[in-house]
Amino acid sequence: NHGMTVHFTIGLVFSLATFAEFLSAPVMGKELPKFGSKQMLVLSACTIAAMVLLFSFVARINTWKAFLTVSIAIRITQGVANGANFVASYSLLLGAYPDARGLVNGVVRAGVGCGYAMGPFLGGVLYDVGGFTLPFYVVGGLLLTNTVLIATFLPTSENQLSSQPLKDDVNYRQLLKVPWLGLS
Repeated sequence: NHGMTVHFTIGLVFSLATFAEFLSAPVMGKELPKFGSKQMLVLSACTIAAMVLLFSFVARINTWKAFLTVSIAIRITQGVANGANFVASYSLLLGAYPDARGLVNGVVRAGVGCGYAMGPFLGGVLYDVGGFTLPFYVVGGLLLTNTVLIATFLPTSENQLSSQPLKDDVNYRQLLKVPWLGLS
């Protein structure tokens, strides 16, 4: 615990990413036209992956001040990148499927909810198997893989994403045929 109260430290470090996302998302939305959705998505995904991988090294920091400072810097950077990632993802998907905004939003939120539900469990399993660093290596590796897939295969225009119209009354089988929903 590096000389700090464990509960306070965990709460502070983990809440800062969400707070940074809260503050940065409107700014990222305003700046989106300058970067483009795909470029912002790739840059933010790469930054998130890098921060997750960097976090695997914080346990090696010996002093509590350095530990807290590095942890806070990583989590704030990750939060800003999360804000950019959500803005770019939603922009791409809602632009590609304007007639199914409710459905796209629902599917994206379901995916986020699934991650929040499964992440702690799977992280705990990985921790039990390989210690503190393994969850960060696995998640960072998956994020880097996703970043490469986005950079390689995601079209640059929302118009290129929607090969077929999608309406709010579509069913889940039809959604499984939309490759970009999961990738972004």
